[in-house]
Amino acid sequence: MFISFFKKTVFLFIFTCSTALNAYAAPAPSEEQLRKALEQQAEAFNKIAPVQVDDYTTVDKLVLGDGLNITYYNTIHLTDAQFQQAFNIERQDILPRLVEATKTNTCANPQYVQLMGWGTVVEYIYNDPAGEALATLKLDKDSCTATE
Repeated sequence: MFISFFKKTVFLFIFTCSTALNAYAAPAPSEEQLRKALEQQAEAFNKIAPVQVDDYTTVDKLVLGDGLNITYYNTIHLTDAQFQQAFNIERQDILPRLVEATKTNTCANPQYVQLMGWGTVVEYIYNDPAGEALATLKLDKDSCTATE
């Protein structure tokens, strides 16, 4: 269900980011070089956004915030009744699974681990169609140590 979303989201960003960052495989880029590459890739991603990644989820935009903070803004297009019907589970019960699956898939991706090792913080924000926050997850280099 949501697992395909995470893989697609990770792929979308890594695909757009990998070309710009390949030159920095070793040694690590400076913060300025990394920020410039991330800015370029966020801009490229946002030109194609919003991206519908599955039947229920849209990646609305990717924002590069202060420092090396990357934030994915996502919308989950399900009402409480639709969550129940689609997954036979209450919305509040699936959100912890959503957060854990996002963390697992991000931490399993070597490119994300490398980005976080260079100081990038990756944040995912999930909202409903009305803009109400459903879940937020922020990952940094220390977030994946338990799942590596």
